Amino acid sequence: MYEIGSKKEPYQFQQNIKHPKELTKINENFASVTPPLYRDRLILRGRLIPLILRGELKTEIAGIVTATVSVDVRAETGNKILIPKGSKVIGKYTPLQEVGQKRVNVVFEEIQTTDGVVIKFSSDTTIAYDIEGIAGLTGEIDNRLMDKYGEAAIIAAATAGTQMTFSTRSDKTIVLTESLAKQSGQVSLEALKKKLDVKDTIRIPKGTPCYMKPDENILFPDPFGETVTNESLLN
Repeated sequence: MYEIGSKKEPYQFQQNIKHPKELTKINENFASVTPPLYRDRLILRGRLIPLILRGELKTEIAGIVTATVSVDVRAETGNKILIPKGSKVIGKYTPLQEVGQKRVNVVFEEIQTTDGVVIKFSSDTTIAYDIEGIAGLTGEIDNRLMDKYGEAAIIAAATAGTQMTFSTRSDKTIVLTESLAKQSGQVSLEALKKKLDVKDTIRIPKGTPCYMKPDENILFPDPFGETVTNESLLN
């Protein structure tokens, strides 16, 4: 048993708390809570929305990606279509960040529905998933082996040719050959180190199916009403 008013008393039993804002004075963490939402105008966070890529994606440089919603997306009640099939989704992607990376991180920024509604996401955490539900997209991978090893191989071949050319000459020439070979080997090693940092490229063709998973709740306003934002919900 807890004694009312004692230090051991949990916050839910304290009678001096008259307003929720006073809970911030207690050393506890609380989840934010919205008012009850209209489920016939709501798409909850985490819903998988099927898409089809409208154009090819290639990771040599950063770019914009567009996709089409491939099915009607209904409200949580299931009785109203909120995002019609054919709506446009816009996002962005960046070149691969690490050597050996096999997936492209696509971040979706907004949805433009066929009804003229624009849904803008407030963060960059609404990303693309492949058809197996794995984060990121993958496709045809170009390891760029010639870019990584071609120059070093050419220098190494030239070094070997130099050694063969001078192998029958005098002792002085042999010393010169060894020095030249050492310098060429160092150049080859430095070139190889630089080229090993070259990132792969991934090509994902037009028409590739994928998913988006909104990382925030989407609440549609009443027709001709004001824009719904996080701030307006909590006021």
